[in-house]
Amino acid sequence: MKTNKDNCNLIIKTVQDYFEMDIVENNRKKEVMLPKQISQYIIRQHLKMSYQKIGCLYGNTHATILNNCNKVGGFIQYDKYISKCFSEIMNILILNEDFILFKNDINKSEIITKIYSELNLRSVNELNLIYSELK
Repeated sequence: MKTNKDNCNLIIKTVQDYFEMDIVENNRKKEVMLPKQISQYIIRQHLKMSYQKIGCLYGNTHATILNNCNKVGGFIQYDKYISKCFSEIMNILILNEDFILFKNDINKSEIITKIYSELNLRSVNELNLIYSELK
């Protein structure tokens, strides 16, 4: 059975592949920070993992993770580039059979609607198309 740790690894790998860089190494370079923060945000929002546990994954304190998640949450709503990156990464994860959210009794349609509402997208047709691809 898949665990949250498996999902964390999948999220990290997906973000690393998307940005084509290692985001787990203890690297504070500017170009690594955004992908790292996006992965932390996804882990927090969609796996409900504690800030402390996420911090252990990345070698950060819970306060750093809290700050990063709050930053990314705001950026997603107001920055088109970050919103696009987040949306594309979530689409990759949603379509991945190993992503555990869909192994539970959670309704896929509700999750997709929640993800897209975070991005303030209103295309019901787009949601229905993605949901039909998941069936």
